[in-house]
Amino acid sequence: MKIVVCVKQVPEITNVRVNPETGTLIREGVASILNPFCEYALDHAVRLKAANPEIEITAVSMGPPQAESALLRCLELGADRAVLVSDRKFAGADTWATALTLAAVIRTAAPGYDLILAGKQAIDGDTAQVGPEIAEILGLPQVMYGVEMTLTPNRKRIRVKREVESGHEVLEARLPALVSKCLAEMIEHYNYNCLVSTHLYDGIREMLDVMIKHRLKLAVFSNKAEPLTRKIVTHLLGDVPFVSIMGARPDLPRKPDPAGAFFISRQMEVSPQQIVYMGDSDVDMITATKAGMFAVGVLWGFRSGEELRASGANVLLDHPSGLIPLLEN
Repeated sequence: MKIVVCVKQVPEITNVRVNPETGTLIREGVASILNPFCEYALDHAVRLKAANPEIEITAVSMGPPQAESALLRCLELGADRAVLVSDRKFAGADTWATALTLAAVIRTAAPGYDLILAGKQAIDGDTAQVGPEIAEILGLPQVMYGVEMTLTPNRKRIRVKREVESGHEVLEARLPALVSKCLAEMIEHYNYNCLVSTHLYDGIREMLDVMIKHRLKLAVFSNKAEPLTRKIVTHLLGDVPFVSIMGARPDLPRKPDPAGAFFISRQMEVSPQQIVYMGDSDVDMITATKAGMFAVGVLWGFRSGEELRASGANVLLDHPSGLIPLLEN
């Protein structure tokens, strides 16, 4: 049995620039990773292979030469083969051109394929179009937004549990078919693998050490689930005496609602007006503003300075070391 997984290399952050002449991403100086949704699709293929060792997994991608690193990652995760097609003529390709190219690659590199898996979307485009378009070009049954899947005993059909507005439904499709993998199990996958390649930004540890020395009260506030937030913080900063480590929880609304920020303020026994709220997203700046806290936008994360300013940032920092003189002033 042959499984093909369509993958894409994407920028590690969303704060990227676009070349105004070509309309393509400026990748110089920007770290790239395997698209997380693609990684989850590959993980599911590997799980199917674990139960059926005769399965052969081929990862295919269209991209610049540096996308080779994403395919090497696929081989590390369990793919048997990896195929990259690269040409300057592909620059600026829309989703249809990308789907036509990948469909041709699949026909050539994996003849006799039984199943094609694709991530729901790429985090640098969020179109969620390439997977369905490949299925249309190849004339395949397609099941989008899959969260679970199993092969039927005769391996001639795939049974897929997929997300719908009212909850979930279970469908069967004959093989060959294309299935796009969705968020729900990707979250489970992330929960299991959240510490892999996770590290502190340069300067964070030193900044916290100075704040501890000055006996400042510290807290973490995230929209990730609270157990996951605590797991990551404990792993990276287990010796830091945080007053509160708060993630998403059922009794409080998520950011940008300020309820969680007010809760932390009470835990700290400090008024909101005395709190410096440091974050890397528009959601953080809006939350800080609604709570009446001093909003510090950081430029080493996910949003540009313009976006952070527009969302209420009082100050912008390009390195953690800049917070200390700010607090002293």
